[in-house]
Amino acid sequence: MLKALDGCYDLSANLWGDMEKLRTIVAGELALHAGGRGDFQTIISVEEKLAKDLATDRLLVRDAKCILQGRTKLGDILKYHKARAYQASKMPAEAKNTLKELQFASGKVFVDGNVVGLKDAIAKLQLQVDGKALLYLLRVSWC
Repeated sequence: MLKALDGCYDLSANLWGDMEKLRTIVAGELALHAGGRGDFQTIISVEEKLAKDLATDRLLVRDAKCILQGRTKLGDILKYHKARAYQASKMPAEAKNTLKELQFASGKVFVDGNVVGLKDAIAKLQLQVDGKALLYLLRVSWC
């Protein structure tokens, strides 16, 4: 899918009556799946390829029935999924730093089969990261 970012960078598609750039669709899907698998390196590669457009491109966030729920900055979605990937890779310090970068982010995000508010998703992930960091500190202090 990374090849699609190179070959179709400026192409657009009309999906369900809304125009969207293929690069945002591909980047959003890659980030969603890489975040769940803990593959933060793929998300970093996508961020590098789309660096100049992360702040201006918006991803159309749709629910499972393809109903438009909102638009969110592509850079915010990639950062959120990168934090998920760090958390899945047992890298709580990196996850916390990435979540701090999202303190002013807003919009919607598709995660765990549902569309949720980005602020709510960040707060939930922050609790998960803090919990794992606390468990890690307890293990280290017992050793």
